Amino acid sequence: ALWGLGFVAAVWALEKYTPHQVLILRFLLAFVAGEILRFAWTSRQESFLPKLWEFKLSLGSGFFLGLLLLFQTIGLQTTTSSKSGFLTSLYVVIVPLLNTLLFKKYLSW
Repeated sequence: ALWGLGFVAAVWALEKYTPHQVLILRFLLAFVAGEILRFAWTSRQESFLPKLWEFKLSLGSGFFLGLLLLFQTIGLQTTTSSKSGFLTSLYVVIVPLLNTLLFKKYLSW
């Protein structure tokens, strides 16, 4: 339900903001919530400061995630949230197919 409401919330936000602004707000909210949770669950012995290798490791995937969300948000301006949600759910089928075609790795049941 929360995943589906994300599409509806994005459509509502697009009535007032541009896709770039919606994405900035979305990532800013996720950052603040994530940092609060990380601070709450980090033990006193662990350092709260992020490690440089973790940051470098996340740069590539974070960039592509942001780019894909930007394209999806721009697409929401021209279609309905239910159509966009359906197309996004096709990832469940497309990703294993691409994995098999490109990397010759087969999924087990």
